[in-house]
Amino acid sequence: MVDAAGTWDRSSITLTEPEALRVSVEPYTYPSGFNVSCHECYNGSITVQVEHGVAPHTYQWSDGAVTAGRTGLGATSYTLRVTDANSCEESSDQVLLRQPERNDWTMQGNTNSNPATDFIGTADDKDVVFKSNNTERLRLKADGSIQLPSETYSEGPLFLKADGTLSQNGPVYPPLSPDKCRLLLSFPYWETRGNAFEQLCPEEVPVLGTTNLHHLKIITNSTERIIVHGSTGKVGIGCWPVPQSAYRLFVEDGIATRDVLVKLDDWPDYVFKEGYHLMPLDELRAFLKRNGHLPNVPSAATLEAHGGVEVGDMQRRLLRALEEQALYILQLEERIKHLERASQ
Repeated sequence: MVDAAGTWDRSSITLTEPEALRVSVEPYTYPSGFNVSCHECYNGSITVQVEHGVAPHTYQWSDGAVTAGRTGLGATSYTLRVTDANSCEESSDQVLLRQPERNDWTMQGNTNSNPATDFIGTADDKDVVFKSNNTERLRLKADGSIQLPSETYSEGPLFLKADGTLSQNGPVYPPLSPDKCRLLLSFPYWETRGNAFEQLCPEEVPVLGTTNLHHLKIITNSTERIIVHGSTGKVGIGCWPVPQSAYRLFVEDGIATRDVLVKLDDWPDYVFKEGYHLMPLDELRAFLKRNGHLPNVPSAATLEAHGGVEVGDMQRRLLRALEEQALYILQLEERIKHLERASQ
């Protein structure tokens, strides 16, 4: 520096500035590992640390708050901008407060739920009770059975009524208008007291049985009595498996009945018609000696090979043999009369 007289001197000046403003934010973490203790709760908090710059500092959060530390926060992301007295600014890193998945059910239902972990019910041996008007209406018991409480207990299974409600002790069907009818869906099961099928639609046909190849078994005293074979439809009574034969019904121990009607064609009345060939007696004698049974009648060996005898066919054969015997008797009577006339 030089004055007017030409005298000069030298000096130094040092300019200083505050250290750079630094901002850090740290969210609180619960023992569960989340920053908010429960789903949709607002108990998260963030601690703010500001270093350097020139006090006082002002704070501006991304959600509009202007305080330093934050409490009562929900699960979302936050960013803080700090300004010091010299209008220097510094922003924090974005911080995300995490919350656990919801563990309750809303009135509008839940989306993205996991059936393995999200359910209505109990995880111990307690029943689930459904109430309305503070009164128990339905109980899902711990063993999986369903109970409908009632002041006057009524026996019987649960069934679905036509109006969509559940009831007990068998359905009671109110009458329909004449122009309407009921589908089989209105009659959910066969009742042990019998079904009336009131006003059943004409195209509906009640059926008892299976809809696949499973056999239909009827039991008493835990013992199979009647079995309908799943693929063949053959019926066995007192036997399993049903014998493989051409017949639809097999009864193990026989049938006792007052009468049997066997419908047959070709009844052997043709024996008495003109021109019927009756085996001569000498040929009959030779046949019996050679075969050991009547003509047109199966032998014992044949019956054994076939496992029995067909009643209708045997009746036809026996009647033919009987009618032929009548013809033989009449022939013998004619011969006797002829001999008697010749001897007179």
